Amino acid sequence: MVDHRFVVVIDVERMSTSGSRCVPSELTVSNPEGASHTHRLAKEALRSLSLLRASPAPPEPRGTGNSSGMAAKTSRLNLARIELDILLLIAEYLCVQDMVSLSQTCTRLRNSVSNNKSALINTLNFYIIALPSHDSLATLSSDDLFARAIRATALSRRLSSSIHGPMAAPFNKREIHFRSPQSSHQDQGPIQSIRYNERHVIVVCGRALYLVDLSTSAAVERPYDSFIQTSFHDCESSEEILIALRRSIDSPNTLPDRAAEITIERCSLKTDTFGTFQNQITLALELTSYGDVQFQGDLIAFIYKAEIVLCNWKKYTALVFPIPNSHRLNMLQLNLHPHKATVIVDYTTSSIGGHKPGPWLLSVEAPTNMPSMTPADDSGKLFVLDHVARVHLGDPIFSASGITRYEAHAPNNRETIKVHLKMLFDPANDDREYSLTVRPHERDSMMDIVRHPDVPFLAETDNRFEHLRISLADWSTYSVPVISRVWPRRDYLPNSPKSFSLVLNESPYVSTDYPVRELYALRLATEYHLDSGFVRLKLPDFCKWGLPHMDDTGVLKNTLIGFDMLRGWLFFWDNDHVHIFEY
Repeated sequence: MVDHRFVVVIDVERMSTSGSRCVPSELTVSNPEGASHTHRLAKEALRSLSLLRASPAPPEPRGTGNSSGMAAKTSRLNLARIELDILLLIAEYLCVQDMVSLSQTCTRLRNSVSNNKSALINTLNFYIIALPSHDSLATLSSDDLFARAIRATALSRRLSSSIHGPMAAPFNKREIHFRSPQSSHQDQGPIQSIRYNERHVIVVCGRALYLVDLSTSAAVERPYDSFIQTSFHDCESSEEILIALRRSIDSPNTLPDRAAEITIERCSLKTDTFGTFQNQITLALELTSYGDVQFQGDLIAFIYKAEIVLCNWKKYTALVFPIPNSHRLNMLQLNLHPHKATVIVDYTTSSIGGHKPGPWLLSVEAPTNMPSMTPADDSGKLFVLDHVARVHLGDPIFSASGITRYEAHAPNNRETIKVHLKMLFDPANDDREYSLTVRPHERDSMMDIVRHPDVPFLAETDNRFEHLRISLADWSTYSVPVISRVWPRRDYLPNSPKSFSLVLNESPYVSTDYPVRELYALRLATEYHLDSGFVRLKLPDFCKWGLPHMDDTGVLKNTLIGFDMLRGWLFFWDNDHVHIFEY
């Protein structure tokens, strides 16, 4: 019988806290049954949430001539001599930060990790890596993926150190020129949203949309006669993007009763046809309505008249769902489930039947086949939303888990539509607000809900945050610790652009302290960072960066756009430029 022994020298705890090169600690696995048994033991060891460490053997006394002791010393392997397939098997159960730390131990391990794409893809918190538009972890090369993992890990460490230590400061600046000085539409209002990747930038102001090709410096301006809101969705081709435009109509040409419309347009990003638009569908609205349009493949979802609208913009089918207790509706926000055709809505209601206001979480499963819409003109692409079929929910069904379930028959009479309604918190007296974001996980879909106070006269002891995480698979709920040296209050600015909801990968809660030039962004917990906490950023010294006209508190309040947590980019609007500071 052959006794195979392997020594694993990965210290996950040391890597996670210090961020330095890993210090070896040992794991000895006895393997009398061969390689397959080693494979199983390695998985079991890592699934137990830690790498088991064996106590180091006592040193052999010098000059004893103990041949058995020498044999024991030579049989104990170190990290440099472990078989590569066993090492990579274990590495696939690490997070991406620890993978990078492992690669920093020696040249052999760096080459092994950087060339092993499978191990990088299987890291638990892969979503911290910023990907190019239309690319995925599978389409990137091993070298590119490894380089992005290194940058993401370095940023993660800098932001983590700012939670407990010194604030992070910008080290680089980018500049995007999106509007020509000769433009006839200079006064288009502040920036409403910005969408970007490594090649293109789309800037949306109140009455205009600008496209910029960073590789060729080509720029296209498309003005509008009314205020617009936009949402974006990547197409299958990297040379196109879908844009949902939601705007008011001052003088409708086709339908006299139309006050607003939602238009889905396909925008070309090709060099020869850059900035050309092709209409896909237009939904006419009788009332002006606001809110983002959410995409998921061919499905779009949005809120209209306190109802949920689902539409397949390719098949020209749609369905409208009522929101329970909508007559007491105060505010709402809509998201789409990351992995399936389910709409998630969170909203609050005023007092109902003597009960205090409370926040609710609503889940609606979209039916497979929705009824077709009737065109309103000869183009076959214009439809009146108020004529779309509506679903009537049945009587509520209460469950012991605190979830109210409604059921309704789909228009095809073959499907049952399931609607779940859950109260998030018991109504409280402290006037807390809450924000919500849906975040995809590798094995599950989690919903992060941050509840926070927003009343200036609250006592300091009440100025605390609560982070609740809900599984969208089984609706189980648990609390996540929130740690911070500061408990910032949200800063609403009446004259500023719609800050903190404009950029990608945004924090659910951002606050600024302009007199001391500091910004705080809540970073939600991950598999690597088990606690949520406030990242502390030092606002740029604009005189140092050659922007003295922005070195004023009033200017800062009106030009700050938002912070991209994934890339570490802080955005500012400066007339016809966007300044991006890298942290």
